[in-house]
Amino acid sequence: MAERSASSPEPTFLRQGETVVTALYQIASALPGRSVLMTRGFGRALTMQITFGQLLEHVERFAVALSRCGLRRGDAVALQVPDCWGSAVMMIACLRLNAVVVLVPPSFDERELEQALKETEASMCVVFDTYLGHRHAEGLLAVSEHLPELRHRVVVGDASTTGALDFDEVCRIAPDVWRSEADLIGPLPQDGDDTCLIIPSADGTAPTRYRHADLGAAALASLSHPTGQGEPPDPCRLGETIGTSYSLTSRAGLMPAVWLPILTGGTGVYSDHWDPAVCLDLFQEAAVSRIVCPAEHWAEMVEQQRQHPRRLTELRDAVTRTADVPASLADSVLSTFGVELRTAPE
Repeated sequence: MAERSASSPEPTFLRQGETVVTALYQIASALPGRSVLMTRGFGRALTMQITFGQLLEHVERFAVALSRCGLRRGDAVALQVPDCWGSAVMMIACLRLNAVVVLVPPSFDERELEQALKETEASMCVVFDTYLGHRHAEGLLAVSEHLPELRHRVVVGDASTTGALDFDEVCRIAPDVWRSEADLIGPLPQDGDDTCLIIPSADGTAPTRYRHADLGAAALASLSHPTGQGEPPDPCRLGETIGTSYSLTSRAGLMPAVWLPILTGGTGVYSDHWDPAVCLDLFQEAAVSRIVCPAEHWAEMVEQQRQHPRRLTELRDAVTRTADVPASLADSVLSTFGVELRTAPE
C-alpha cells in the first residue's frame, strides 16, 4: 500500500456542510499519495492501487469532458457500466458537476433501461458496447427514440456502429488543457439538499434517491448494527482498510469501497469479479480490518480459507447485508476467521 507518514495530517469524518466531493478534494490535497482503492481485475495477477491524488485527477478530467458535452447542474446522467473502478470515477465526476447520477444495473434489459431513463429524465447515458453477452449500445439506441430528454449517448468500446459518442474520444483531452478547464466548471457541491444519486428498481417500485447530505451519513451508518442486535462494534476508524465483494454498481459495494474511504481517509479493496481465492489473496495483501460480503460469498471464503489459510491478522469485523444468516454459517465464520459475522443494514 502507499506509504502513510506518521507526520502526515489525518483526515477527519464528514463535517457539517461537507459533501463526499468536498471531502475528496480535501484529502487529495493533504494526502495525495495515500491509497484509496486497491483492486484486481479479471485476468490480472497484479494488484492495482489508486491514490487519492490519482482519483481526483481522473475525476476532474472526466468532469471537464462531461462539461464540454453541455452537462450542467441538476442534469441526470445514467451509468449502465460494469463493476470496475472506472465506474466510481464516472460517478464522482458527475457529482463534481452537481449532476445527478442514475445508477442503472448492468443486468437491466431494454425495457427496464427505458423506464429508468424516462422516470429520471436523463440527458446522458453511458454504457459499454457489450458486457456479459448483453449488447448495451444497441439497446440504448433502440430506446433512445422514445426519450426526448436524452441528448447524448456515450459508449465505451465500439461507438461507431450505433452513432454514439465515443467515450475515449470524449475524454481525450491534453493534461494541461483539462487542468486549466477544471477550475472553470463551477463550484464544488455544497448544498446537502440537492439530489445526487438515484438507484432505479427493477420491480416497478419507486427508485431510491439520495441527497448529498444522505451519502455521507448513509456511508458512516452502513456498518452499524440494526436496532436490537446489541452493542455496535468499534466505529469506523480513520484510515482503515475495508474489503468487499459487493459490486461497485450497487449501494452495498459503493459504501464500503468508495464512499467510506473518501470520508475516512481509508482504502477500499475489491476484485471486479468474484473468486474466493483471488479475494482472500487481495484481502491478505491489503491487510483489511473489515470484510463486507454477501452470505454466499462468506460460505465460499470459509471453504477456501480452510483449504489455503491466509494471514488476516488485522481483521476485526465480518459483515454481510444478507438478512437471514444461517447459524451454521455464523459459526463457521467465527471458527475460521476468528470474528463474528454480523448483519448490517442495507
